Amino acid sequence: MSKSKTCYSDYTKIIDVAALGHVLNPIEIKETAHIVELDDIHISSMLFRRIFYAGDGEHFNLDFRIRNLNPHDPYIESVKQYTSFDPDYRTVNDISFNLLQTIFGHLEEDLQAPRECFDLTCRMELERELACINSIYDINSCSVLTALKWHEVLKLLISHGAIKSGIDPCGNPIQHVLKISVIFKNPNRDVKDTIVKFRYLIGDIQF
Repeated sequence: MSKSKTCYSDYTKIIDVAALGHVLNPIEIKETAHIVELDDIHISSMLFRRIFYAGDGEHFNLDFRIRNLNPHDPYIESVKQYTSFDPDYRTVNDISFNLLQTIFGHLEEDLQAPRECFDLTCRMELERELACINSIYDINSCSVLTALKWHEVLKLLISHGAIKSGIDPCGNPIQHVLKISVIFKNPNRDVKDTIVKFRYLIGDIQF
């Protein structure tokens, strides 16, 4: 998927929409965390709500039944494009993102030891677990730690001074960023959380 630099206007507002938690297998949390902001993902407001507000369109809700549907269905393939951790879809500063390497890089940094020094069975279990996480829908024991209702998203945008998507007085497109955070926690107290932020750039939000 080709990437292009995004120019934000003075009218662009950025809103955190939800945070999902996932407890990893232990390799044995500090006050701070590793934060990884993925590059912007262009999406329509209708599809964003269909994915993250499945059901009534108002309450944040991921429809995990999607995992049991035909993976070759056009809609499923579309959803994968927007929710995948796969390096084919996700980048950070235009560099392919790799979840397993990112997590292990942070573990090595926090524990001040190369992964070869990790307990073999713990390392293999964690590698297997991370290798199976291809999208947001693959997160086991996923729990929504906090989330905004859709009308709260709109109210928060307005409170930030946002105006509806369209064209600003200078002729530039008005787009807003809604962020979904996935927090990877490890029981080891010496290991910081890793927070991966999906940034959804939406250009058709109406109030």
